[in-house]
Amino acid sequence: MRPLRFFGVATVALCLLGGCDDDTDLLPIGASDGPGATGRGPGGGPAPDGPLAPASQCVAGASHVGIGGVGLETARSKDGAGLNRTRMKPYGVLAAELQRVTGVVPASLAKAASTFGDAPARWTDEPKPTALAMASLYEIAFDACLDVVAKRSDLTAAPTAETAPGACASFMRTFWSRVPSKDQIDACATFAVSGTAKEPTASRRWAYACASVLSAEGFALY
Repeated sequence: MRPLRFFGVATVALCLLGGCDDDTDLLPIGASDGPGATGRGPGGGPAPDGPLAPASQCVAGASHVGIGGVGLETARSKDGAGLNRTRMKPYGVLAAELQRVTGVVPASLAKAASTFGDAPARWTDEPKPTALAMASLYEIAFDACLDVVAKRSDLTAAPTAETAPGACASFMRTFWSRVPSKDQIDACATFAVSGTAKEPTASRRWAYACASVLSAEGFALY
């Protein structure tokens, strides 16, 4: 059974604590902003940065020169906020993540370290969503989902157009930690009803649908 993949665009809300704040008065280290402040540093000596800086003097985008007289911002990528996201979870966290959302760690996961390119101790390597890795993730997810389905009394009968949307939505909320869109629910429900029709066992049909959600980007990426 081929995995069903969801390519919905996730909107990530980021709260950035920047270095400049127009509502904050910036003072030299050790200086006092009370009455009669003179820009004195610790112990009464001159403040490290000289006289008191006027309020809101921080200039966004100002250049800062480093060693060799080269600006620290030179050649720095000007990517937008949130672009360093949607990265595949490394193999080292999958056991804990599967335990968190399904309550079980499939034995098949322990055999897949090389498939996911697990890095040696004290080394790091950016995981790559190769076809082999994603296929293995689906198989591991299916093993976990067999256990998930077995614990649910509402999934004993084969998926239908009436029962599939609710089950798919519950899988998505649990595995993705967010509310899915109608299109995502409909895609999962269609797969559960039609895409698994050749499977004679009801629990395995639900497990295939469950695995399509557990191996999708909502769980596999962060």
